[in-house]
Amino acid sequence: QRLSGPHKHETGKGLTFVELCSGRGCLSMLLAHTFPDATIHMCDSDGRMKIPHLSHPSMRNVSFHLEDIFHDDAARTVRDAVDSAHLDGGYCLVVGVHLC
Repeated sequence: QRLSGPHKHETGKGLTFVELCSGRGCLSMLLAHTFPDATIHMCDSDGRMKIPHLSHPSMRNVSFHLEDIFHDDAARTVRDAVDSAHLDGGYCLVVGVHLC
């Protein structure tokens, strides 16, 4: 199915993104601005990272998960995101730009 032209996912409605090894979330920030109605999950294992930018109103659709991708908690986050998107009739995309 082509997604060209006006489409229900144009603002991100029905879309879920999971960014693995997100770091401070450069990709998640871009996704949040491009798709303001999408659900975005950032997962990273660095608890020392400073992410105050997530409190900005434009990041209202982004949630941070302090998780290691090599443990069950991150796998659970991905499964839950996929299941939730499927139940809502949407799509989930799992991405990892800087997979550690």
